[in-house]
Amino acid sequence: MRKRQKKKRQRMLRWALVLLLAALLPVGIRFVRASLAEKQTPEALLSSPLRFEDLPAYSGALSIVLDSKTLTPDALPPDPILQLSELDALGRTGPALAVVGPETLTTAPRGRLGDILPAGFENIRYDDLIEDHYLYNRCHLIAYQLCGVNADPRLLFTGTRALNVEGMLPYENALASFIRRTGLHMLYRAVPVYSGSELVPRGVELEAVSMEDGGEGLRLHVFVFNVQPGVVIDYRDGSSRRES
Repeated sequence: MRKRQKKKRQRMLRWALVLLLAALLPVGIRFVRASLAEKQTPEALLSSPLRFEDLPAYSGALSIVLDSKTLTPDALPPDPILQLSELDALGRTGPALAVVGPETLTTAPRGRLGDILPAGFENIRYDDLIEDHYLYNRCHLIAYQLCGVNADPRLLFTGTRALNVEGMLPYENALASFIRRTGLHMLYRAVPVYSGSELVPRGVELEAVSMEDGGEGLRLHVFVFNVQPGVVIDYRDGSSRRES
């Protein structure tokens, strides 16, 4: 009698274990699928949902903080990459994505860029308005100091001197300093934001997140306006005039 009861309890225990495993199996499958879905391709991360028409108007501040965060620190492995968009049908520079870290930083002198003419690069001097005289710079979407790549047309866009030196450079210096200080990698995206078929972007979206620490050390998401105080820009073709 005791043997039969013991065998019965063992069968009941086995069935309970089978039912428990069956219940947990879908959860396990969902977890595996979710884990696999966390990693994306660099190409998929290039695009941004930001539209210039949805941004507040320029009111004197070269950059504004954007609330929504669209990059996650585990979207890619922390291995150095540089993913650039091909120029579009109008010859415009598109989004750029990079994983940068200690091994990608450079202090080597930068080479010449004079042979590259980004879309809308109709440069003109405003000697009394701009310290370095010329309105436009060939601006790197991913800073040379961060990625070590210089004269690639897919990396350069037409940006004002103010955007380049006062708008983007302070953020780029801060990102480079963070990497040197921590040794961490950073997922970084820069997106030139156009209005319609205009050749010159209205600004650039910069988003960065530190990777190995889950984004705890660094999260950045800003929009830098492509403007120059005292100058009115025609973004359709890059021509400009003094502000009246």
